[in-house]
Amino acid sequence: MDSAPPPPGPSAQPLSSAHAQLSPDGQWRWDGFVWQPTTLPDATLQPNAPTSTGPQATFTLNYTETKAALDWLVKRKDQMLVRIICALFLIGVGAQELLNHANGGLFLGALGVYALGRFAYRVYVTIPRAATKLTTPPDPQRLIFTESGLHIHGSTADGELEWSAVSHTYEHAGMYFLKSAKRPVHQMVPARAFANPATETEFRDLVKRHTRAKLLDPPSPETT
Repeated sequence: MDSAPPPPGPSAQPLSSAHAQLSPDGQWRWDGFVWQPTTLPDATLQPNAPTSTGPQATFTLNYTETKAALDWLVKRKDQMLVRIICALFLIGVGAQELLNHANGGLFLGALGVYALGRFAYRVYVTIPRAATKLTTPPDPQRLIFTESGLHIHGSTADGELEWSAVSHTYEHAGMYFLKSAKRPVHQMVPARAFANPATETEFRDLVKRHTRAKLLDPPSPETT
């Protein structure tokens, strides 16, 4: 898990110790799991129009929120609760089989222990490492959302991504996730990145129109 394989693409080559986070061409970032594009991948990424206007989000992801976001994504994708229940079931069945001197008890128990161990490693080792790599060094980003798409300004990308390249928008614990339509890659946008509630509402309306948005209900005026 510590050493990343060569990044994909024609420019693939071993990484030097000074570039353990990005590929030599800056197009790929190792997140501790797999090589991820530095932005949502799509051929529609074009140079930004200088007059692009719309709700803006300016932010730099920190370790705490990145770790929490990765933790939620992994648990959501891998259905961790189901896996834990299955692992405990295997351990219980294996123990019962061993008590009954039946064949296969040791194998079932070992399989359950392995599943639990793999879950614990991902949660307590892999995710913290990935969060550290994704936030070191800090990467300031400015995103502008318009009817045509997502305009990206950052140290590793500067261009426009059409809405057709984004399939879903999720919201969890103060973080928005824009999912690529082609790959399991997410652009994270913290709610704190918007200057005011009106700007965030404008962004929410845009993603509702252009993506399959699964957003939380906004707080009612009585609770704000």
